[in-house]
Amino acid sequence: MKPLTLNRDIRLSVSESPDGRFLFAGFDSSGDFIGSRPLKELLFFSHTRSYMGLLIEDSDGAVRAGSREVVESFGDSHPFVRYLGKSDEDERWIGIFKEAAAIYREPGLPRIIGAPGGSLQVAESVSAEAARLLDRVFAEILAEGGIGQERLEDVIRFRRSEAAKTTDAPPPLPNGAPSVGAGR
Repeated sequence: MKPLTLNRDIRLSVSESPDGRFLFAGFDSSGDFIGSRPLKELLFFSHTRSYMGLLIEDSDGAVRAGSREVVESFGDSHPFVRYLGKSDEDERWIGIFKEAAAIYREPGLPRIIGAPGGSLQVAESVSAEAARLLDRVFAEILAEGGIGQERLEDVIRFRRSEAAKTTDAPPPLPNGAPSVGAGR
């Protein structure tokens, strides 16, 4: 008898389309195809910008997503799903997505050196594939805002300042409100 578990492995087939977007097909542990609707709900379960995947394209059984959506979603792993590559090449893509996502989510973006003249520069420890993916992520952000590539340095500076303002401390209590543990 197979033990009951909420955890599941999904094998992803990943391909890059000519326009730079990514196509995903999913397969369960038995090798059965997972339809595009349930797959995008799993891949983008916490991606608020796409309304948890509702705005992500799907066609012919595949999920189609841009670089920014992929990096943002792979930066926040699913609590019950582990994504594996269907092939070695797919596994390589998943590793690139995770590497780029980790860099993109780091407070202060320490592995992004800057963008003089609109050209993204990253630390030497960053793989060329992750650097290329991050470059596309920032290009999508600029295009979405109608901002020219020459302003990339400003966007990075803004992201750094936003990260510096974020704290893990809870918001202050209103005047007169008891603090946690008061009265002990």
